[in-house]
Amino acid sequence: MIRDRIIKINDMIKKIKDKQLLKDVFNIALPDLQSNGDNKYSVNDNGIFFDLKLLSDKTLERIEDLLKQNISTESESYTYSMHCSDDDTMEKNIVIKKK
Repeated sequence: MIRDRIIKINDMIKKIKDKQLLKDVFNIALPDLQSNGDNKYSVNDNGIFFDLKLLSDKTLERIEDLLKQNISTESESYTYSMHCSDDDTMEKNIVIKKK
């Protein structure tokens, strides 16, 4: 189940556009990523990178709670028309659930 949680959190992090929220996620993770003066993350011009598998269950839970509060997980409903060669139009409702 921890793998599923990590995948879910990773998918939520990919949706973040707000840099401050990304910083908040990192600040929650930071205590788990530092030990004996060693950092278990890397920094470059593209950002800060770390492995979610290094985080404790408590830290993952805190990050997940933060993301749930700040990222919409509601379903969106779309309607589309499909045109057939005999000019009949069929209407379909599709529900796309955001993870």
